[in-house]
Amino acid sequence: MKKSLFAAWAALAYLAFVVAQGWMFLFLADLGPLPTVDSGVPIAWHRALLLDLGLLLLFGLQHSGMARPGFKRRWTRLVPPALERATYVAAASLALAALLAFWEPIPGTVWSIATPWARVALHALFTGGAALALAASFQIDHAELMGLSQALGRARGEGPLAIPFLYRFVRHPLQTGMLITLWATPEMSAGHLVFALALTLYIRIGLHFEERDLHARFGEDYRRYAARVRGRLLPALPGRAGRALPGGALAAALGALLLLGSGGAPEPQALSPSSALAVELDGRERTALLVAPPGAGPAAGVLVALHPSQSSGADFRERLGPALEPAAAARGLAVLYPDGYDGHWNDCRARGPYEANQLDLDDPAAIAALLGEARRRLGTPGAPAYALGHSNGGYFALRLALERPELVAAVATFGVTLQAPGNDDCSPVAGAVPLFQVHGTADPIDPVGGGRVTLFGFGDRGEVLSAFDAAQRLAERNRAWRARARYPAPDPRVERHVWRGPAPVELLLVRGGGHALPAPGSRQPWILGPAPRGLDLVAPALDFLTRSGRASSAQTPGRGEARVPEGIPVGRADAVRIAHHLERRVDDRQQEPRPLARTALEAGRDGVLGAVVGEHRAVDQTGVAGIDA
Repeated sequence: MKKSLFAAWAALAYLAFVVAQGWMFLFLADLGPLPTVDSGVPIAWHRALLLDLGLLLLFGLQHSGMARPGFKRRWTRLVPPALERATYVAAASLALAALLAFWEPIPGTVWSIATPWARVALHALFTGGAALALAASFQIDHAELMGLSQALGRARGEGPLAIPFLYRFVRHPLQTGMLITLWATPEMSAGHLVFALALTLYIRIGLHFEERDLHARFGEDYRRYAARVRGRLLPALPGRAGRALPGGALAAALGALLLLGSGGAPEPQALSPSSALAVELDGRERTALLVAPPGAGPAAGVLVALHPSQSSGADFRERLGPALEPAAAARGLAVLYPDGYDGHWNDCRARGPYEANQLDLDDPAAIAALLGEARRRLGTPGAPAYALGHSNGGYFALRLALERPELVAAVATFGVTLQAPGNDDCSPVAGAVPLFQVHGTADPIDPVGGGRVTLFGFGDRGEVLSAFDAAQRLAERNRAWRARARYPAPDPRVERHVWRGPAPVELLLVRGGGHALPAPGSRQPWILGPAPRGLDLVAPALDFLTRSGRASSAQTPGRGEARVPEGIPVGRADAVRIAHHLERRVDDRQQEPRPLARTALEAGRDGVLGAVVGEHRAVDQTGVAGIDA
């Protein structure tokens, strides 16, 4: 019985180690649904720095203090010696998990590598470092290192010094692997730098004590081993002296890789000054950043940029602003970067393990309040608003179009489809909003073919439709019909689908694209999948928003309630004749009005057909006038 309890405790401790260590690698790689080194809503940098340094200090004290021989002698008076190592592993894993869970991101870019080959090399180096650390732990009896052998009564105890394969090149290959994972990244933020520097210093100090303990334990055997394998972390240089590589060699090699790889990186663009906005709603403060268009003229509109999950308006601006803001300024648009609650938006998907969803926050009301404050600051109370959202922000932008169409003149989404019926938590109202959707065919999070949305297997967001089915369903809502022929796409790597009408819908499929937002110069985590280099879909999105938003507002009061343009009275009996006429006369425009006519007849919405006729008056003024007569 006692042996079984010991084995169970050691197994739990080992499981905690596996989870914590795996989380740390994901933490450094900025991957997965759990907190990472750069995820979360940033706070004041000095507060974040103090909190992070405090967490690192607590982790170091636990990790080193419990490993000292003096502490072990006292500790084993309370804990059975067979469980001492397993208990240490459990405590160290919990301390590491606390460090990762409560880590505060510190914004700021130390380096950002854009050259593809250099990014691949750094990712491969990171993976190699993790593999080296794992392999080194198995070469020195992994089960005993984790306390499993001791709990099962199979520990070998003190024995002669063994020199496994990896330990013939460096004395501490496990720590070498950990150092590589700390520094091999194409995106080094200020927070990542603090984490890497602190743990590098900790490893350096820890090696001093570990070497001292090894000398005391193995005596002359270890001194002969250290004389033969002179490199503690890096292999020794060839030659008679066997001098170890200097400690800065790894840093120099990494620096050279970064220097060579940064040759293709875009020049950083200075962002325009921003002002902070805040409104009170349901006892919560909702905040945003507002960037006014340059110049003294009034804003032609307000673009609401909605960030993805585990992010903030400031972070979204840092990632996308260099591409978004110049394009918005060229169109006279101010940009509003609102903050979701705890890094998330309450979108239309019923499933979502984040607080904005679970509390069922009225995020559309928050956007309405922030837009009102932004218009007041800009001095343009009647300026139209457009929404652009990525991932969770894109799904929330769709919620605005479905539930609050009076708020937005047009919407653009990136990396989202539409929630499936069993996952739908929205209450759509009457109104049609033009929609521009972009989706990568290799999206690892929102599958282009539909299905279940997860963050790499975690954080279930429920079922969604395929990208094409979602666009088709939204087009049906907007009473738009699909064009028969292909329209030219902004890039050969993009496949374009168009649904025409007063409130048009466009779907752009990026061949081989991932979940990242295709924008030149934007900085996005590589885990989101490939973003074809040089592909700019922000400018086409803004063109669509401003063009279709103005047309929709002019033709459809109340954001989608169609009316018949003056001078073109259209009745039910004329619907089929008009459809046939348009099919003959506007063939050069490659339109297909017949489905619209049939839909208008079935729904009793003759005014929709009238709006379409009005849209095409310039195509054949004489023909339309003849029908009117």
